[in-house]
Amino acid sequence: ALSKILAELQELVTVVFDAIRTGKPKARARPSAENVQLSSFNFSYATAGSLHIALTIPNERLLIGGSDLDQAVSSIFSLMKVSDSNAVSEFASTVGIAAIKKLYELADEHQKYGLDADVRWGRNDEVRGRVRVQALDFERLCAIINEKSEETIEPIDLAGRLAGLDVDLGTFHMTFPEGDDISGHLVKTFVRDAAVQVPGNYTAKMLRKSVGYYSTKQDKVVYELVQLI
Repeated sequence: ALSKILAELQELVTVVFDAIRTGKPKARARPSAENVQLSSFNFSYATAGSLHIALTIPNERLLIGGSDLDQAVSSIFSLMKVSDSNAVSEFASTVGIAAIKKLYELADEHQKYGLDADVRWGRNDEVRGRVRVQALDFERLCAIINEKSEETIEPIDLAGRLAGLDVDLGTFHMTFPEGDDISGHLVKTFVRDAAVQVPGNYTAKMLRKSVGYYSTKQDKVVYELVQLI
């Protein structure tokens, strides 16, 4: 549990740092090699009792990305204490869904094993930030993130073969020479009494609706048929 939590904390810091340094919210966690290096911690030491682990960043790296790293850690500390989904959405608009997914993974491990966290960020003896989060708070954070999702709608035109059409059920099925089959529903404005040949070759005007979840739920994609040409 501990090794996984440390790895997820590192990934979270890197994803947020990458988004802040590039100024682009990230839908997927694909930081550049340079930003991975600049945000990677070194292991310093650990103490017994209530486990205390110290991680460090070399000074020469802080000269390049120090302020962005400070901002990334500060943002993460703030997000760990959010109390509603609006704050999660605001954070996602700045650094992207990828960071929220990483935070969810971190929070889920904490609540799963009942582990609290007391994280401090500083330079030398100066503490620049600190966050204390109990396992129950991580559980609430997971619940908040689970509530959020984003839907995008994209109109597309695809040429393929209509393999099935049921105007009563409002469903369709199309196949393509290259690519996966597509099944979905008809939009309400689809002309249901038009003559259609099944099977038949058509260009289909469709809407591709994607639901991206902020948690680790698998994103969902559905298709709606608008018109056959």
